[in-house]
Amino acid sequence: MPPAVQDSTGHSSSEEEHDTAHSSGEEQHGTAHSSGEEQEQGQNEGHQPIHAMIQMSLCPESSTPPSARDRGYAWVVVVGVFWINTLCAGYIKSFGITYLLLLEHFPDASGAAAGLIIGLLMGTRGLLTCVAAPLMGAMAVKIGPRRSILTGTLLVTLGLLLAIPKLSIHYMAATLGGLVGIGICMSETPGMLLVTDYFMEKLSFANGIRASGNPMGGILFSPMVVFLNDQFGLQGTFILLAGIMMHIAIFGMLMRPVELQEQILHRQHVRKTQAGPGCAEKGNMKAAAVTHKPFPKKALDFTLLWNPQYLIYLVMVLFSNLSIPQFLLYLPAYGYSIGLNNYQNSIISSYMSATDCIFRISCGFLVQKLNVKKAYIFTAGLVVGGLACLLVTLCSAMWQLLLVTTLYTIGLAIFWALINTLLTNDFGPESIASSWGFFRMTQGITNFIYPSLLGLMQDLTQSMVVPFLIMGAALFLGAAIFSLQPLVAKMCKRAKE
Repeated sequence: MPPAVQDSTGHSSSEEEHDTAHSSGEEQHGTAHSSGEEQEQGQNEGHQPIHAMIQMSLCPESSTPPSARDRGYAWVVVVGVFWINTLCAGYIKSFGITYLLLLEHFPDASGAAAGLIIGLLMGTRGLLTCVAAPLMGAMAVKIGPRRSILTGTLLVTLGLLLAIPKLSIHYMAATLGGLVGIGICMSETPGMLLVTDYFMEKLSFANGIRASGNPMGGILFSPMVVFLNDQFGLQGTFILLAGIMMHIAIFGMLMRPVELQEQILHRQHVRKTQAGPGCAEKGNMKAAAVTHKPFPKKALDFTLLWNPQYLIYLVMVLFSNLSIPQFLLYLPAYGYSIGLNNYQNSIISSYMSATDCIFRISCGFLVQKLNVKKAYIFTAGLVVGGLACLLVTLCSAMWQLLLVTTLYTIGLAIFWALINTLLTNDFGPESIASSWGFFRMTQGITNFIYPSLLGLMQDLTQSMVVPFLIMGAALFLGAAIFSLQPLVAKMCKRAKE
């Protein structure tokens, strides 16, 4: 046996004989580790203990626990959020059809009063998503995303079942609008936050898939509501919709918190590294050292409200929200005004949702692959949407509305595919609950006011032309304001320096 080689501490390397590896007869000195452990390679095969050789093959030095982000179960979460959005947004996007059916049962209701139903639905959904993504983002952290989604599912189901008596237009506003709006808000918010937790490098693409669930709901729900009403009446439609919406709870069970997924991966990694006799302690140390912890979420970050860069987002949505949720809800009313029936309106709504779904996924994918400024693309999307709103007023046939809605969905898809990514990039993933929450709060306040305002304009003019002119002008103003965002960002950066 060759003489023992002394290491830097003066101890013989023969004491570490069980941690050495075979190198076909050549001696190699191992590198010194910060922990003081030093391994030496170069012993002959006949002098290397067989259990050490097995240990080295089962306990590789480079083994580290994988991250939960951008891989594996992260895509399961995206699929679950996609279907939750499909159900929640399907109800909302089909509400333009439901709105016409309610007017048939309450023919004396004014446009402003009927607009109150849409206002309560969109207002509570947005307003409580804002108190949700701060408050509900905090709730999802405190009670967990699964419990939040289950509670929301129960409220949605309750609201639809309580609407069965059809007591009055204001009663329908409280049940179909307010109660269902709260439940939808509680069901949507945790999924959006989880996608931000699970993705970093592929966030734009994941958000594109998540957001495409909204138009998918429009594809499925609009013709379904018309069919159910023809077969079972409005009351039967509410009962069946309640059963359909309960499926939100099933997909909600897939919303595993990223912290729990990291722990699962950690335990799986430790079990693998413990396969060798001496790997347990080393495997635990390595896994603990590289466990990927999620960004700490700030439930309420009020400093955003004093950030000029963030205020640009809020002022932009004050104007753009006159169109973005209202266009689809009021498009069936415009179609009815030019002689289209319920089935033709449902075809237009489904077509718009189908193109929206394709454009959202495409936008998220292309923005991720191409080196383009997201803020510029976002501004262009607002301009395209505003142009489409103005062109609606020139339409007098179904095929013309189909062409215009194609143009509008391009702008709509850009808006929803990029807004979450822009907020995350500009204000950090740790503040996404607040930045998204206050954004949705502004949407909620405007969604409560704007439907009744547009309905009042319809009453005063006895036409749907003026509401769509207002929508188009509002999107142009929103685009003009958001175009200032890069300039404001540079000014804020200089002020900090």
